[in-house]
Amino acid sequence: MASEGSLVLMAALLLSTLGCALGPRGPRPVAAPAAVASKSTAPAVSSRPNLVVVLSDDHRWDALGAAGNPAVHTPVMDGMVRDGVYFRQATVSVSQCHPIRASLLTGLPAFRHGVYSTKLVAPGVAETLCKRPTVAGLLKQAGYHTVVVGKWHVPPPPWECGFDEVRTWLPEGGSTFRDPELVHGVSHEHETVPGFTQEIFADDALAFLHGEAAQAGPFLLWLGFTAPHLPYEPNPERIEALYAGRSDEELLPPGFPRDVQANDWRHYDEAVSHLDEQLGRVLAALRETGLAERTVVVLLGDNGYMMGERGIGGPDSGANGKQVPYESSLRVPFVVTGPGLPKGLVSDLPVSSMDLPPTLLALAGIPVPDSWTGRDLVAALAGKLEVREAFVEWSDEESQSFGRLAFRAVRTPAHKLIVWKDPARSDELYDLAADPAEAANLIADPPAQEVLRDLRSRLAVWMQRTADPALSWPGKFWACLGIGREGFAPRPSFQSLAGKLSRLRSLQLCPRVKPRGGNSPGLFYVSRLRRDVPSLAAPKRRVRTVPAQPAQERSGRSSARQPTGCAQVRFWPHQAARELGRLGSVTCLPFPLRAD
Repeated sequence: MASEGSLVLMAALLLSTLGCALGPRGPRPVAAPAAVASKSTAPAVSSRPNLVVVLSDDHRWDALGAAGNPAVHTPVMDGMVRDGVYFRQATVSVSQCHPIRASLLTGLPAFRHGVYSTKLVAPGVAETLCKRPTVAGLLKQAGYHTVVVGKWHVPPPPWECGFDEVRTWLPEGGSTFRDPELVHGVSHEHETVPGFTQEIFADDALAFLHGEAAQAGPFLLWLGFTAPHLPYEPNPERIEALYAGRSDEELLPPGFPRDVQANDWRHYDEAVSHLDEQLGRVLAALRETGLAERTVVVLLGDNGYMMGERGIGGPDSGANGKQVPYESSLRVPFVVTGPGLPKGLVSDLPVSSMDLPPTLLALAGIPVPDSWTGRDLVAALAGKLEVREAFVEWSDEESQSFGRLAFRAVRTPAHKLIVWKDPARSDELYDLAADPAEAANLIADPPAQEVLRDLRSRLAVWMQRTADPALSWPGKFWACLGIGREGFAPRPSFQSLAGKLSRLRSLQLCPRVKPRGGNSPGLFYVSRLRRDVPSLAAPKRRVRTVPAQPAQERSGRSSARQPTGCAQVRFWPHQAARELGRLGSVTCLPFPLRAD
């Protein structure tokens, strides 16, 4: 039987389901103001275009010239920014190669697909992960030729996940940068391939693009590079020459702290530049073959890397320089180019890597599975839907390496809220506009409490919608009650909600929600073992508490319509729905729901 604590959480979720809008609202950016493409002027995306998805590895957002970093040489990526859409606020949903690549394939967050980290995977994931709908599988069913080249790092092999052509690929999470051990085709047998790893992958991608299957189209080419993931080197001499004679200090990106022990920026930037060169070869092949006119190209970093910030990811850190909810770990390059897409658009939409799977399907004209949590970014750019925030998780709660890092976060271009599972660790709130280095935690700052309530509310609603198991973290997540100006239509689940609420010992609701008209407070609470909720009976509160009474004594209302053991604050339950529909403001709880 469910515990009272779980019933409280269930109540919070159900309140959110009943149309819980989010208030008090903070900034709501849609895109860079000077670069928004309107519905009337945005060109239509070509029907069923070819799709090329290029994944870089451990690629920080600022390891890009177009991001304002003059130290790194990325002319090809910068050209993509000029020719397409650059989402400069983009973040990943989980900052590690293994879980993020499973998410990009399945459209699901890590806590749903079970690849939690490189150290923790749910039992049976290798057998079950790609039995769900995948990007490649759905495109294949729709007539796309699906091809994979390069780094894979997902438990099942590519041919079980919807790819019908598997070329040169790397099953593991990393390799040497020269003469790597790779696999060819539908096989698990590794062999040494001479040459630089990034060039080997680009060579095989070019071989496909020059072939008959690419010309026949439409196709999906999933191209995973291993740069700039460690070991960062060796790189060709022509690439090393780009950084010769420059001091280590000169290679630090703008805004990178000068008082930390930084990782190897020289070879990291070399790896980025070598990747940039190979990306240029792919784009040139598209032009040479005439495919560019009907191909959408996506560049996305799979996660960032701290490179020594906050003492994380410094020298000799290995792969443990990400996994955390800070900007240099979460933010990545995300650029999309192609026919029918805006050119030179720098967007401040807070997009997520989770938005890529539904966007790819939308480009191909394929319905998106209901279970996918992402958003169609083409529709967002056209103003057809709103993108207000991005959500981030770390769902490995058990491994010795990463279990202590479990968190959930919500980010807008202006603010970020981090909620840690560890009760001994303070949650964190940052003003990203004023404090991009995330140096000042505002979680207890009085002027920031409205923003805090707003972000907690957004996070709780998203977690409810995705059935996030982290809702069971004790005392961490909040509920909200309120309806936006669009109004509220009672749902069939309302009576069920009332029954579940009636079994709680107490439910505390913030008394500041007010209707647009009339004197009724428009709030309700229930109590079974307690006869009132003292927090609502404080002086100067416009909420009247009514002790619980036998059903037949409640204002003559039929007991069949009222759950046994409920107290009421005016309307319960059918009239409450109608009254809630008149609310024009929204408030979130200033404290967690709890059973007393």
